[in-house]
Amino acid sequence: MALALARRFLQPLPRWRVIVTDGVLYTVVLLVCAALAAWAAGDEAPIDSAFVTGIFALFSLQLPAGWGLCAWRSGHLEVVLTSSPATEHA
Repeated sequence: MALALARRFLQPLPRWRVIVTDGVLYTVVLLVCAALAAWAAGDEAPIDSAFVTGIFALFSLQLPAGWGLCAWRSGHLEVVLTSSPATEHA
């Protein structure tokens, strides 16, 4: 849902910026959800728990897989800016 909202409210971007934006947004949503879950469970340091979850997601290849999917998906989006027709013929 966060990625759909980002596409709705952001202007069309070049492909590399879509990949960076989506990857950062995916990571932020993961950290916020982990912090909220830790806080709801009564953890004294929910931010620390969120970053432990983020580190685990990095080493278990969840984050790299998410970033790879963001890169793959950006090639199929209509909101990604492509080169203009004038530069394609040159």
